[in-house]
Amino acid sequence: MGCKMLKGSANVSGLVDFTQPSVNGLNVRAKLENIDIAETVKTFTSIAQMLPTVERMDGRVGVNLSLDAKLTPSFAPIMKTVNAEGDLTSSSISIVNDPLFANVGQLIGNSALEKPTLQQIHVYFTIVDGVLTFKPFSTKIAGIQGTIGGKIMLDQTLDMSMNMVLPQSMVGKASEVFGQLTSKLGVNVPAPSTIPVAITATGSIKSPKVKIELAQGLQEQVKEAMKEKVQEVVQRVKEDVGKRKEEILAKAQEQADKLVAEAKKLADKTREEAQAKADKLLAEAKKNGMLAELAAKAGAAKLVEEGNSVADKIEREARAKADEVMAKAREEADKLQ
Repeated sequence: MGCKMLKGSANVSGLVDFTQPSVNGLNVRAKLENIDIAETVKTFTSIAQMLPTVERMDGRVGVNLSLDAKLTPSFAPIMKTVNAEGDLTSSSISIVNDPLFANVGQLIGNSALEKPTLQQIHVYFTIVDGVLTFKPFSTKIAGIQGTIGGKIMLDQTLDMSMNMVLPQSMVGKASEVFGQLTSKLGVNVPAPSTIPVAITATGSIKSPKVKIELAQGLQEQVKEAMKEKVQEVVQRVKEDVGKRKEEILAKAQEQADKLVAEAKKLADKTREEAQAKADKLLAEAKKNGMLAELAAKAGAAKLVEEGNSVADKIEREARAKADEVMAKAREEADKLQ
């Protein structure tokens, strides 16, 4: 049966048991086109009982619906017996004074989200024993692309989720909000140009508990970015430590080389002086004849031997000191982490 109603049009078919409404109830199929939300709420008060938020909505919708329920003697649906499935479409629905969106807008710092307009809506829903479930659907929420889904229970509680990609320019205090979200992950990074967030709302419809977190994908990106940052810092520290070690060892090597070089210079001088003394002894002895020269050779050899011994000791002690310098330097370098 087609007719004009609710400022739109409706095509409704079905059965109602007027003799035993609480036993057999009603079974209805309906196709509603371009109906007015406010007019619908006034006409069918049971809708507001199931979905109080609808009283804060304005716009026109199309609905395809298959529903059955038991009825009271006054032919009102018994809510816990309502079962239905269908889909709803709308080009635009405005929402005002809704506690859920008011909380979301305040937490994000965007007044437009406190009283948003949802655009290009197409949502599939089911009602099982009075529990209304929205399958996640894509929409624009105050101009921000997002998805909405969840459940509304008979006891006027909800379990809803929203995902939105917030442009930084639309977040009142982007850095502060992003900082609060990332601090839960134990990291601190600057806000990106867009911030994907996951929003959950639970509890009473009149006073829902709203929680906002970074979307899981961005959480992983942030964590991965921080891992890379940590690795970068670790690598830089390693490079700095390596450079410091090289400096310590290079300085020690320079000191050790200097010790050895100075010792060699002194040792060479000592050998030269011993050889000079030996040569002088032989030259003086040679003036006194062959026997004196032969006697002097032993003394000259002794002078050279003693000179070499002293020179060798000078070099040996210098090498020992050089080794000690390098050992201390390596020990100091090894302490660096």
